[in-house]
Amino acid sequence: MKNSWFRILRPALIPSIAALLILTRWLWQGTSNLYTKLALKPYLPDPDLGWRRSDDSYVWLGLDVLAICVAVAIGVVVVTYFVRKKGFARVSLAMEGLAALVLLVPLLAFIGGAPPDEARETQPAEEARTIESGIAGSLPNLPAGRYVVIEQKDAAVAAQMVAGGEKFEARFAGGLKGFLEFDPGDLSQPIRAEIQVDAKSIKTGIDLRDTHALEELKPEKHPTLRFTFGQMTSAQNEGDTLLFEAAGSMFLGDRTHELPFSGSITRISPALAEKLGVSLDTPHLLVKASLTLTLADTIIENDGTFDKDEVPVLITLILKHTKK
Repeated sequence: MKNSWFRILRPALIPSIAALLILTRWLWQGTSNLYTKLALKPYLPDPDLGWRRSDDSYVWLGLDVLAICVAVAIGVVVVTYFVRKKGFARVSLAMEGLAALVLLVPLLAFIGGAPPDEARETQPAEEARTIESGIAGSLPNLPAGRYVVIEQKDAAVAAQMVAGGEKFEARFAGGLKGFLEFDPGDLSQPIRAEIQVDAKSIKTGIDLRDTHALEELKPEKHPTLRFTFGQMTSAQNEGDTLLFEAAGSMFLGDRTHELPFSGSITRISPALAEKLGVSLDTPHLLVKASLTLTLADTIIENDGTFDKDEVPVLITLILKHTKK
């Protein structure tokens, strides 16, 4: 009888080991994520960009695969019990083979390694810096006129969301375009800027979550997210960087949100241009801006899914001067 029960429970041994390895990896990750990301590209500290997405991707296990392993362990025991009762021993052996496949999940995660300790799953917000009211800074030796947004892997609009106790990033980068018209040497002159990005380009790292987000955003009716801002209210230099505050608007769906922006503008140096992979045939700017959106004011319905109503939005742009 003991031998018989051992044969029934034996197929659950490997998925149970896999579940233990997954739990170990999940605890070691320390991010408390619910869902698995097969190609997580974390953010790493960067002296020029603040934070930059890694080129390397990692398998980031969640509690979903742990639940699957537990379900597999229970399932193979139940199936093995009934097939052995019917005398189908070969089917039982096949179940053991299938159950062993789940061991590949934690093995791939461990073999793929992990990002450095300073890596972050979502882009951290920059530290708030106090800017005195009024225009006290400028960007000298730069031509006035129009600077246009270029698509580049570091350029994106990223909203920091918290749902189900898990923090994640809703990143938009497809179809990113726009312009900034101003005189860098005289910021008291009129300034005009408009940025837009494709709503359907949203990526959260989880396909099902992307699908739900698209249902809320309705890109077939509202294909873009848009941002505008005009005159700066404050500006001051911090080394080679211009810190600024400005009034602006975010257009999400059929609603307009009047919001204050804060951020920085830096002329891209030859060293930074090489890092970013851009050509300095004309002056380029790195623009970083942030704002905070109140979820309750938007078209996105919160049925209790989202844990925080305040959503920081971080914008990173690369712009180049154009004579047109």
